Amino acid sequence: MTQNALGYLILLVRVIFIACQTLYNCPLGWESFKSHCYRFEFGTAQSYQNANSACWVKGSALVSVNTRLEFEFIANWLLRHDIYNKFSWYTSGEYYNGLIKWNGDGSYTNDTTTYFPGILPDETRKQKYIIYAFADATQLYEWRIVEGYSRMQYICEIPLKEVSRIVQINRGFDYGLPPTPYDKLEMGPKIAVQSQNMIVLSDSTLVGLDCIAKGNPQPQYTWFQQSSISWLEVNVASDTRYTFSNGRFSIENPVENKDSGTYQCKMENRFGSLISIPISLSFGRLDQFSPNTPGPVEAALYQGTFLQCNPPSAKPALTYQWYKDDIFNFIRPELQPYQFISSNGNLYFSEVQDYDSGFYHCVVTLTGQHGDQISVVQPPSRTSKGIQLKIRGAPSSEYGPIIHNDFIDVFPKPALAGQDIRLECFAYGRMPLLYRWTRSDATLPQGYRLSDSNRILTIPNAKMEDEGNYTCHVHRVVGSVTAAKSIYLVIEAKPTFIIPLHDMHADEGSELIWRCEVQAKPWATYTWYKNSFPLTSVPGEIEIRENVLWIRILDNIRDSGMYQCFATNAIGTATSGAQLRVLSFKPNFAKNPLSPEILAGQGGNITIECAPEAAPVPDIKWYHDGKYLTLIPGGDARVRMTTEGSLVITKVSLEDQGLYKCTATNINGEGEMASRLTVVSGLAITRTPVDAVVDVNQTHFFYCEASYNYEVFELVYVWKFNGRIINTHQDSFYRTSINIPGSRGLYIVNAQFKHSGTYECVAQSQLSEISVSAQLTVRGPPGEPVGVYADNIRRNSTSIRLYWIWNSVSDHGFPITYYVLEAKTNYVPEWRVTETDIPSEMTLLPGADHPDRRSYLVRNLSPHTAYSFRLRAGNSLFGAADPSLPTSFYLMLPDKPKISPENVGGGGGTEGTLTITWNSLSQADEAGSGFGYEVFWRLLNTTKWSNQRVGNVTKHTVTVGTEMYFLLYEVKVRAYNDHGDGPESTVSEIYSAEG
Repeated sequence: MTQNALGYLILLVRVIFIACQTLYNCPLGWESFKSHCYRFEFGTAQSYQNANSACWVKGSALVSVNTRLEFEFIANWLLRHDIYNKFSWYTSGEYYNGLIKWNGDGSYTNDTTTYFPGILPDETRKQKYIIYAFADATQLYEWRIVEGYSRMQYICEIPLKEVSRIVQINRGFDYGLPPTPYDKLEMGPKIAVQSQNMIVLSDSTLVGLDCIAKGNPQPQYTWFQQSSISWLEVNVASDTRYTFSNGRFSIENPVENKDSGTYQCKMENRFGSLISIPISLSFGRLDQFSPNTPGPVEAALYQGTFLQCNPPSAKPALTYQWYKDDIFNFIRPELQPYQFISSNGNLYFSEVQDYDSGFYHCVVTLTGQHGDQISVVQPPSRTSKGIQLKIRGAPSSEYGPIIHNDFIDVFPKPALAGQDIRLECFAYGRMPLLYRWTRSDATLPQGYRLSDSNRILTIPNAKMEDEGNYTCHVHRVVGSVTAAKSIYLVIEAKPTFIIPLHDMHADEGSELIWRCEVQAKPWATYTWYKNSFPLTSVPGEIEIRENVLWIRILDNIRDSGMYQCFATNAIGTATSGAQLRVLSFKPNFAKNPLSPEILAGQGGNITIECAPEAAPVPDIKWYHDGKYLTLIPGGDARVRMTTEGSLVITKVSLEDQGLYKCTATNINGEGEMASRLTVVSGLAITRTPVDAVVDVNQTHFFYCEASYNYEVFELVYVWKFNGRIINTHQDSFYRTSINIPGSRGLYIVNAQFKHSGTYECVAQSQLSEISVSAQLTVRGPPGEPVGVYADNIRRNSTSIRLYWIWNSVSDHGFPITYYVLEAKTNYVPEWRVTETDIPSEMTLLPGADHPDRRSYLVRNLSPHTAYSFRLRAGNSLFGAADPSLPTSFYLMLPDKPKISPENVGGGGGTEGTLTITWNSLSQADEAGSGFGYEVFWRLLNTTKWSNQRVGNVTKHTVTVGTEMYFLLYEVKVRAYNDHGDGPESTVSEIYSAEG
């Protein structure tokens, strides 16, 4: 027999052995009915799509209701457990044309009249998903049909024979290891931060792309740039402008023809590697407005008109503002509601009056789009020449409203889910005009905002279900005339994971089905990677079907590693990564030892748990005083073994005393533990709660079971939290399990940080009571830093020190490791990340009177710019959390300009002149009051420079004399302010005007 054949035979024997051993009951928190397990998800309301995904992540599916008995089981369970809240519950049912398709198992039901009360659903409506809802008329849970967008509770289902999937999903990185603190566990890289696409502007001297991963050992980073045929590694030795710092790749003085392109980062440690999504580095630009003076626009008095901005060529996008006659007279539609500045750049007038005559200037500012990041804090801006508006004619009769042909308009384009979408409407007509919005197929989206005299409808953080038909209604008060116009809003979406990959810790020889799923429009295509290399199907081993990866027989050497699912559509790309550990080890009881001594009440019941960690699943046997107990898993004898391997003894007698030994055996070896049972009269706690740590929004179960003579006594369980009795009927976060022997206890459902504390179980009979307690720690993303402020006294022109309070209670069960700093300015009102990984130890104040006080010096700020800051705390397990409250604005001290003007040039003009032009610096770069430019010029090949300070302009004409026509001059420009001179620009050569 060949070595390969022998290896296959050994693996086949191993698989057969595993299959023979794997017997499960419904997992903790799942209800059993007719060889299926059901999980009723309280407190985690989701849309239909997200509920379907959440069940899949648990290894199950939304429930499929195939029989009348199953329908009644679910309805009765809800009647017993949800009678106070009366929630609605999603199933997997989808109704169409009198037929229900159960997406959970692919079956169909056509006997709808048995389940639907009264009238069947209206076929013409969008509603199609089956839910259980409480009916006030019958006081029962019945079926209803809904659209699927609303957030509701949901029910997951899995066949009992497939429960092993749930068991493996619930394992962690400590599975199979001795008890180890989480921060000491070794694991592969996890992407924590990766840059968005970056737009580089011409005055950027340093650009940084970030790629930060968490892992143990600490991941190493490699950056690649895409060439025409492959990805080439970025080597710092090849270019002195490149620097690497942890995961940050910095480029000094970026150059478009060399540095523009697509970059990707690889994060790697000994467990494998992940790659970032491709990051585009492109160069933005904002050209000048046309130097030609625009023609005047004439409008009749009290008629409508508009002025076109005609912006210069720009990349990637622009924002717009207008002013009239001088820069101190900006157009403010909130004060003059007949004026409207559209996001298309144009200035509209519902009607014009005599005092609207004048010269109007359009101001454009470069901005990002679709989440792209710009490399400077203050992007450049340009101002057009004045556009003259002339008013003519006598007052006209009443007219309008006439909704302009440019409207309704939608911004941004395309309209994307997850962004704020704006619908604009504008009409000509005699004022006042009243605007309102309706939606024909539903109510307006939740949280919508109206602004600019109701001409703008904003849908914040738009969702796919906000797509629909919107109508703008405009009503003229004088004469009571109304106009309306509709638009069907189409929302697209870049891929967003609703089923990300989760780390898997699976038995060698078992089967793995991994699924990732995104919400995307247009539809996304999926690709799979292992350790940064593309995965393809291998017949008999690996099968890839779009977003599903199926590995038939797991092999440690071949399959362990880091996996990624990429989803891409025309809008963007998303990735989700996870680690696969293929495990095989002999059973051990290190984390779940048996108690050496156990008490049981005579006449009562007791469960002795045997829960070793093992891979593959072990065969469990029990011995009493050395004698093997012939037990069938799942049997119903007085002394029996559950399908999980626990020993259950009912009607305990003195003869049951003795030493009980559990042995666990798999292909790797055997482990055993023993416990001595003593039978007592009266009440005894046989299964106690133990201290536990649970992640936020997860469910935890505390066991508590007493043994007693149930033929003599009645027993009541009372649960307390921090000394106060828990009312499980009024608090939906708590549920008790009292009817299943061996699984009595308390559920903390969807645990929140407020649920951390001491839980006490009190077992009470008529004659006595006994209690036990355990501590619950809820861990999750850190809280917000508190009391953030800046030292306004010791600030300078470019740096300021922040202070804040951090209490370990805000760690939320896991120590923080870093902070993220965000800032906004008086010039850029949006929050932007300025530093992504400030080590927490760097913020400590040595010897401080208050050990919870923290501090950090913020550098590289712009002089004479007002900043507001906020902080996020982060840890290696959950990443960065919610931001702190923002600080006040702090004005940095002024300084001389730090940047030289760009694009110095000129030429042309009238005979005898030398015309010099340059790009203006941004307001943030002016750095102080008294700002202006100093111009230098000299005839080529001469030594002495002439110079003149010309104020805050971008063009200067020098008289050189008619005899000095069409000669080559050298020119340069520098900025100045009241605090000094800035750096000079590079020298340019231009010609004086021709003769």
